Amino acid sequence: MSHAQRNERLESWKAIARYLGRSVRTVRRWEQQQGLPVHRLMHRAQASVFAFRQELDDWLESRAQGPAEHSSDYPSPENGGGTSEGTRCAKGTGDKEETAAIAVLPFSFAGPEPAQAWVSDGLTEEIIGGFSRLAKLRVTSRTSSAAFKGSERDSGAIASLLGVTYLLEGSVVGDGRRLRINVRLIDAQRDAHVWSRKFAGDMDQIFDIQERIARAVIDALHLHLAPAEEAAFGQPTVNDLAAWRRVLLAREAALRWRPDSLDQARILLNEALELTGENAVIYATMGRVLLNYQEAGIPTEEDLLEEARSWEERARGADPGHPETRILSGWLAHATGDLGRAIEELDKALEHDRDHPDALLLLAHCLLRTGQTKRARPVIDHLMAVDPLTPLTRCMPGFLDAMEGRFE
Repeated sequence: MSHAQRNERLESWKAIARYLGRSVRTVRRWEQQQGLPVHRLMHRAQASVFAFRQELDDWLESRAQGPAEHSSDYPSPENGGGTSEGTRCAKGTGDKEETAAIAVLPFSFAGPEPAQAWVSDGLTEEIIGGFSRLAKLRVTSRTSSAAFKGSERDSGAIASLLGVTYLLEGSVVGDGRRLRINVRLIDAQRDAHVWSRKFAGDMDQIFDIQERIARAVIDALHLHLAPAEEAAFGQPTVNDLAAWRRVLLAREAALRWRPDSLDQARILLNEALELTGENAVIYATMGRVLLNYQEAGIPTEEDLLEEARSWEERARGADPGHPETRILSGWLAHATGDLGRAIEELDKALEHDRDHPDALLLLAHCLLRTGQTKRARPVIDHLMAVDPLTPLTRCMPGFLDAMEGRFE
């Protein structure tokens, strides 16, 4: 790296804040909520941040030229780079500007029946999925959070690596039909428990318990849901408990990317459909599993692309606007080379599920392939914030730099 390039690079939050003329709290809020282009280098113990002066200047200029509804609250050169402290509260949390980002760590399981451990994984996934649909809360992907399953790291180190302020962790004790769940919401900056609560109920009350946990977090963060968010919040992916278990196991199997695992995922999803009937999420999941054969290069005599299209049609018939339906449509368009349609479908999916890592990753990929590097940058920055530890995610900033001719 040349001397000039080093001078163009700001190597800490303090340096970035000085350059923008604002506090560290404010610039970190801008990064979380407004796409301030801050990059991270992941180290063994923690992450370091840096930013390029030119990118910050471009970002400020884009805010100055942005939609009118942003003019009073968003930073621009005319207002000195940002609002005064406290003018725009982060994620609806009063004057606590750093409460907009949370990671749900994998819930642990204990009990006499190890086969019941799927409940803790399911709770983790459902809570993350619910938070991902909230415009005023950024949640870390399950994949990145899963890196800390059983970890002995302290909350501050985990939060630093994931770029969040709050951690939600819990344990599930199951003895067949009865569940006892201990949950803790941690303010990682202060290394303090916001609250610690116990929930209990029968297995068939698991969806109600999941909603109660999620709402307790929302209340603690003083988040106010939009009417559409309120209407959808707490609705489980699948209403039937036995079907829900099969969907979770199918997703886990599909991630192994082996022929036998993908075959098993299809069996489980078909069993789930027998229990639920029409369900857009299961239809879309089946379509994604079929595309996984192609993505993994697994030979098959079936026309899986055509079969995936049939599942897309079923998903559209059940719920055309569901994010999972849109994401399947995006993957199908990508698989057939229709990148314009893929971008359109993924944009629509992210309107309702803004932190979905698969949608963000594929959208970034499609934007880069179509030469839309300027538009790809905030998508990649958002992806890095949501899913910072997945290897492919961490490659995306490098792909973007290469597309822009920055090879150092």
